[in-house]
Amino acid sequence: MRFGTRFIGAVDGIGDESIRTRFRMFIVPLWPIESHFVLEDSMDGFRSFPVPLNRRSVTLGYVRWWSFLGVVIGAILWWEQGAYLLVTSSTISWFASALIVGGCPADTRNKRLVLKHITGISAPPELQPASMRDEIYSTLIAKFETLQNRLQVSTWQELVEQPGGEKAAAVAYATARYANACHSDPHHLQEAEQAWGCISDNWNYWINQLYP
Repeated sequence: MRFGTRFIGAVDGIGDESIRTRFRMFIVPLWPIESHFVLEDSMDGFRSFPVPLNRRSVTLGYVRWWSFLGVVIGAILWWEQGAYLLVTSSTISWFASALIVGGCPADTRNKRLVLKHITGISAPPELQPASMRDEIYSTLIAKFETLQNRLQVSTWQELVEQPGGEKAAAVAYATARYANACHSDPHHLQEAEQAWGCISDNWNYWINQLYP
């Protein structure tokens, strides 16, 4: 039995990272308290930061636990009439919520994988605390300027045309995403989409980088 609070309802997982919601528990989840973006899940606990309450995480938190409870009750009452229907439906519901509904759309997953490859964190910058986002943005700006100075180009469009431009496109994409999150400038969002187009054009390269 479980009492107190617990993080459940993991969605949008990338490696160890995911969004989870902390629930008040009394054997089963009673009500959600807050959602977190979990960066690391270890024996010492979570390393995470709070995000707006995630409806999908909340919904799946309820569905997974109540489905599991349905399986347990159905197994105990297996010989009772109709119990097998409860077990079957609960099992299907649990597998669907755990393995299908909780994942990322392919395009979103690919973009987050590229962000993680460049910054070490797959969390969209729009969700991050300002201090974390600003620190990563400063690092990206320095990395981008280093690439520009080394190759003696002035724009990211020129940068991605150089040898090794696939990596430069990813740096440009991440920098534009963080710039937009920090300054809310649609121009940066447009740059991010253009840089993503360059990444998509060289996706065979990125498959080897992201899925070695």
